[in-house]
Amino acid sequence: MEKTDFHGDAIGKRVQYEKKTYEIIGITDRFKRSDIETPDSFGFLLKEKTDAKTYWGADILIRTADNRTGDMLAVAERQVYSTLNPENWTIDSLNSLENMHSQQNAENYQRDYLAVIIALFIMINVFLGTIGILWYNTNLRINEIGIKRALGSTGKGIKRLLISENMILAAAGLVIVIIIMVQTPSQIGYGKLEPGVQSISIWVSTGVMILLVLLSTWIPATIASKIHPAVALKTE
Repeated sequence: MEKTDFHGDAIGKRVQYEKKTYEIIGITDRFKRSDIETPDSFGFLLKEKTDAKTYWGADILIRTADNRTGDMLAVAERQVYSTLNPENWTIDSLNSLENMHSQQNAENYQRDYLAVIIALFIMINVFLGTIGILWYNTNLRINEIGIKRALGSTGKGIKRLLISENMILAAAGLVIVIIIMVQTPSQIGYGKLEPGVQSISIWVSTGVMILLVLLSTWIPATIASKIHPAVALKTE
C-alpha cells in the first residue's frame, strides 16, 4: 500500500479507518515471526486523537545500532517513565524482535515435538491393527493360496501378489488424502507456511504411509507364502 497509494512517500500521511484518523509513522521491511512462516509486511500507525476514558495500548518498534539492543532495553523503562506519567501509563513488556523470533520458534518446535510423539503412538497402533486386519483377510484366502501353490505358484509369487494388491488399495486411499491436504490452507499461527513446507510434509507423510502399509503387508504375506498346499487345502 505504501508503494501503490503513497508512491513510496507514506511517512507522515494520514489515513482514516472505521471513522478514526491515523498517522503513518513507520514502514518496515518484511519479516518473519518464525522460520517456517512466510514473511509479512507491516506498517505502524499512530492515532491522531485518543479517548482518555478508554483503555488504549501501543506497540512501539525501535531501531537500534548493531549489537546495541541490550543497551537500549536497559534504559528504555527509565526513559519512558521520565516522559510519560506512570499513573496513566505502564509498560507491559520489553523485548527484541530476535528474542520474539526465537520464542516463536521454540513454541513451534515444542508443539511439533508433541505432535510427533502423538503421531508415533498412532502409527504404532495403526501398524499393529493393519497387520491384524491383513492377516485375517489372508486367512480367508487360504484355500485360494493353496490352489495357486498347487498350480505352480511360488512362495515369492504369492508374497508379491498379496503385497501388490494391498499397495494398490493404499495408493488409492493416499490419492484421496493428498487431494484433501493440497486443498487445505497452509495456515499456522497468524501466518502462512513458507513455500515448500507443506509440499515436503505431504511427500514425507506419503512415504511414511507407504512404508507403513508395506511393512504391515510384508509380515502376513511372508507367513502366507510359506503355507504348504496340502495344509491350505485340507479343508476342501
